[in-house]
Amino acid sequence: LVAAVGVAVLGAFLVVERRREFAILRTLGADSRQVTIPTAVEGGLAIAGSLLFGIPLGLLLGTLAVRVLGLFFTLPPPLLAVPVWTLVGLGALVVTASAAAMTVALRAVTRVRSAVVLREP
Repeated sequence: LVAAVGVAVLGAFLVVERRREFAILRTLGADSRQVTIPTAVEGGLAIAGSLLFGIPLGLLLGTLAVRVLGLFFTLPPPLLAVPVWTLVGLGALVVTASAAAMTVALRAVTRVRSAVVLREP
């Protein structure tokens, strides 16, 4: 849940930080699709990268923790047990939460008038 919220906040932050850029593009004649697709692709790459690097790193850190903490158990635990369905659920949760946050942020940004955004300090 923390990973999903973290990636979702990152995606929303990507969008909010680019409000001025979006306003300039809209002023130059870009439609909503031309403005939102590059940011959505960038958010998708961030999501894929977090899953691609986060899951193996988590498994590696879990293995290291078992090796270190295995000294305190009478019967040593298995070195690595990969809960496949839990990892699939984690991936689905991260993708769903991030996509929802990106969608809400992109819709909010495209509804704002360009003149209002460009007048902000």
